[in-house]
Amino acid sequence: MEAELQQAIERDELVLHYQPQVGAGSGVLVGVEALIRWRQPERGLIGPGAFIGVAEETGQIVEIGRWVLRKACEQCVVWHADGLDLRMAVNISLAQFRDPEGFAGMVMSAVEDAGLPPALLEMEVTESMAMRDAAEVSRIIDSLREAGIRFAIDDSGTGYSSLVQLTRLPFDIFKIDRNFTAGIGTDQSAEVIVQTILAMTKSLDYETVVEGVETYEQLTFLKSHGCTMAQGFLVGEPVPREAMEVWMSVLRHGDIVICDYDNLD
Repeated sequence: MEAELQQAIERDELVLHYQPQVGAGSGVLVGVEALIRWRQPERGLIGPGAFIGVAEETGQIVEIGRWVLRKACEQCVVWHADGLDLRMAVNISLAQFRDPEGFAGMVMSAVEDAGLPPALLEMEVTESMAMRDAAEVSRIIDSLREAGIRFAIDDSGTGYSSLVQLTRLPFDIFKIDRNFTAGIGTDQSAEVIVQTILAMTKSLDYETVVEGVETYEQLTFLKSHGCTMAQGFLVGEPVPREAMEVWMSVLRHGDIVICDYDNLD
C-alpha cells in the first residue's frame, strides 16, 4: 500500500471531492469541505478510510496534505472568480502539526500562491489533536488567524475534553460529530448534548456546523436550536468538482436544501 500510494502521488491519481455546507435555516450554500479520494486504475475510486491510516504511519500524509491544501485553494479561487464566495474547508493531520513553523509557512504559501482571500480558507482540527498540545496548537492557530484564516474544531464532543477546555482554544467554528446527529429523533441524551453545545457556542459567538444531517427531522431540530450550518447526505453527498458546479448553477436560481444528484439535468 505504501508503494502504491507513493505511485498515486507521482501519477496524479489523487482527486478531491466536495461536500456542501448550507445555512441550516436558509439552505443557502456557504461552503464546501474538500475530501480526498484515490482514483486507483485497477480498483477504481477508493475512499480515505482505506489509505489515510497508512499515509499517516509512513509520513506520506504530509505530502498528501500539502497537495490537498494547494488543490483546494486553487479550486476555491476559480469559484471565487466566478462570483461564488464559498468557504473551503480542509482537514489537517497531526503529522502536519509536528512541524509547527513549517506548517504555518506551508499554509500561507498555498494561500498566497493561489491568490486566495484568507477568509475563504477554513482549516479543520480534530478535538483530540487540539488537546494533545493545546498551548502549541493555540500558538500556531493564532498566528494564522491573524492572517485571516479561519479554524474549526472537528469531531467536537467525541473525545474526553470538557466543553470549557474546548472553548478556551482559538477557534471560530465548532463541528458537531455525526454520532450525535444520528440520535436526533431517537435518543434523548444525544438531543440534549447537541442542544447544549449549540446553546453554548451561540452564547460564545461561535459558528456551528453539524455533520451527518440525513433526515428532515434532524434538520428541523437543528434549525430550532440555532445551528448555523448543516452538512450531510440530506444536504448533499461528496461529489467531484463537475457535479458540484452543476449544483452551484442550480442554487443560483433559488435556494434549495435537498439536492438530487441523479436528476441534476
